[in-house]
Amino acid sequence: RGLRRVEDFAHAPALVAQYRPAVVLLDIDLPGGVNALDLLLQMVRDTPDSRVIVFTGYPTGELVARTMAAGAWGFVSKGTSSDRLIDAIHRVVSGDAVIAVE
Repeated sequence: RGLRRVEDFAHAPALVAQYRPAVVLLDIDLPGGVNALDLLLQMVRDTPDSRVIVFTGYPTGELVARTMAAGAWGFVSKGTSSDRLIDAIHRVVSGDAVIAVE
């Protein structure tokens, strides 16, 4: 399937629907006032087979709860090691929900 990076966030849900990736890594802190939670909700609604992992530098219990309730399969803080991030991706692909906050 390969890796894809989306620069135009307004088109992210449509691209996820088009390419149907196994996992989407979604940074919650997007530039330009883009609401990542809205993008998450659209991706979950339109492409439920693509599992979203939320990625942030500012993890809080409230944010974890909100994103997981919105349909994210995982929540990973930017302080997490690359090995733990890769492990989280593998676990989400295999059907486990993951919260990895450092």
